[in-house]
Amino acid sequence: MADFSKDPASVVVGAGGSVGSQDWMKAALLLRGAGGDPMALRGEAGKALSTSAVASFIGGTIAVVLMTLFGPLLASVAVGFSPANYVALMVFAFASLASLVGKSTVKTLLGALIGLMLATIGIDANTGVPRYTFGIPDLLA
Repeated sequence: MADFSKDPASVVVGAGGSVGSQDWMKAALLLRGAGGDPMALRGEAGKALSTSAVASFIGGTIAVVLMTLFGPLLASVAVGFSPANYVALMVFAFASLASLVGKSTVKTLLGALIGLMLATIGIDANTGVPRYTFGIPDLLA
């Protein structure tokens, strides 16, 4: 569901917040300059928080409905992926990552490396062999 947890800090003290991928309405509000921090400075923190909560709810609800409608179709497409499709998907993922690099390229690459390392833990999908579990059964899931 939508992530509302960082919004109060963002609205009240301007200490950053997060705009989730499904929170398109909240992103639109922030991009138009109707973000919570300027509203809080004008004494409208309650209105900013309620707007953020409603936008998070609507964005999360829309995401759930879309995933319910298109999830089976997406799954049927993904089941038919060949190794070449997986390579193309990885190239697309890294190209997207390269386009999202902000001020710190090192942080972005480090985050990507940590994500790839964590993705190798568990049971190999092709062979069924445990990888990097070190005998810990909880890492098999």
